[in-house]
Amino acid sequence: MSIWSGPYMTNYGKNEYNEAKAEFEEANEQMEKLRDKGRKKYEKIASLIMGERRFIGYKAIHNYRADNNAGNTLIGNTIFFIDKEFEHIIYSLDVEEYNQVQEAINQFKEQLEEEFEKEK
Repeated sequence: MSIWSGPYMTNYGKNEYNEAKAEFEEANEQMEKLRDKGRKKYEKIASLIMGERRFIGYKAIHNYRADNNAGNTLIGNTIFFIDKEFEHIIYSLDVEEYNQVQEAINQFKEQLEEEFEKEK
């Protein structure tokens, strides 16, 4: 908008200014919507992390060594999340990915605890 504004604006400049202003306002509206959506997600995750813990299922770690079709031996570690009736695998991921997720959750929890301490 600053490119097209000024004391010597022409009709073309006014038109370009108004278009840039409309784009700017639309972008601000979208940013506010995303900020509100992010704030709601943040509050939901915070309530889950800081809430009462309850039993939701099992976690099983499977270490394996297997040969692929090329004849190479692969070594892997996978974590499986199993429902509380021990009937279905809900989710599985690699141990390294699990450790990264746990680290992110711990950092998030520390930030939440710091915010709660500031509020007191």
